Amino acid sequence: MPTPLPPHLSPSRSIHVIISTKSGTEGAQQYYEGILKPILDTHGIKPIVHTTTSMQSIIELCRGPFSRNASKGIEQTILLLSGDGGLVDIVDTLSSLLTHDKKDDESSIFVNPTIALFPLDAV
Repeated sequence: MPTPLPPHLSPSRSIHVIISTKSGTEGAQQYYEGILKPILDTHGIKPIVHTTTSMQSIIELCRGPFSRNASKGIEQTILLLSGDGGLVDIVDTLSSLLTHDKKDDESSIFVNPTIALFPLDAV
């Protein structure tokens, strides 16, 4: 029987995987397929998988589905297979959007996503 999952991987959350294809040793896809995906499969977790195609991909995800979900109060977990630059992009983009949204609508509900960084920029 598999070990119980932490709360940030519960089925009630929207779970996303970001595979940063150009980060560090460029091993994110291989890590996902060989290690992370089998673990998620064992627990029946079907994440939404995003593969970066440019330096702006993570920022675009933050401005799109991640911020929309957060503004609707949807709990999200982002499994980030990237270097620290991907984490900086998420934090900076969501922080600036949150600041902007608060100015526009004080009643907005914004639930910060939980971010799990798999640092794949080291050799």
